[in-house]
Amino acid sequence: MRNEYNTQVYKPIRAFIYCFISWIFIMAAFALMAIKLKIKILFPIGFIFTGIIPFLFQKKIKNLFTKRAVIGFDSENFSITTHNLDNDDKVKKIAYRWDEVKSYKFYFTASKITYMDIYLKNGSSKEFGFKDNKTEQESIKVESIYSIFRTYINLYNTNKGDSEKIDFAAGFLTTFKGLIILYFLGILVVADIILHITKYDTSVGFLIMAFFMLITLIAKRKQQQKFYKKMNDTD
Repeated sequence: MRNEYNTQVYKPIRAFIYCFISWIFIMAAFALMAIKLKIKILFPIGFIFTGIIPFLFQKKIKNLFTKRAVIGFDSENFSITTHNLDNDDKVKKIAYRWDEVKSYKFYFTASKITYMDIYLKNGSSKEFGFKDNKTEQESIKVESIYSIFRTYINLYNTNKGDSEKIDFAAGFLTTFKGLIILYFLGILVVADIILHITKYDTSVGFLIMAFFMLITLIAKRKQQQKFYKKMNDTD
């Protein structure tokens, strides 16, 4: 049984790298103009300019790093074929056999981007960001990259031994390494509070930042644990 699903692939890391490099060059240009023309206000103007532009042209910038994608599924493998948005020319096609996959992971963002991580038996991994425009609950209930992928994973796992099955990977914060990071951050917060109480000169800004980071990560860990349990219960 062959199934195809149309969506879009978005590469946020590449977008960030290109935008950050562009920002450095533009700010350098404004700095040089400010020095050459001896107009100091040009530098803050450049800073404001580069801060406003991404918001004004956010959609166009995102489209530069977005491709149309056709995801193909069958009992043997799955493939991702990407095309340009403007002319629909084929960019590339990658395919993985199900028996090459060791585990996988999904997570969802507030901007309705679905991320899928694939971990292969050869030790390599690959992350995909799909602009599926669906929340976690929508992805579970209706046709989505997540629901179709899960269907074929469950079909593949049928009649397979535990060592051959494709597992749903736990989120990083639910792992032992993730827990160590939470403990370490918690110790830093407690140590900073103690130093404040004993009237040592420590940074209030660092304490506030670390505290909110800790709370955010704890909430994220609980969310990942809940999602991981839900996935195991539905297998």
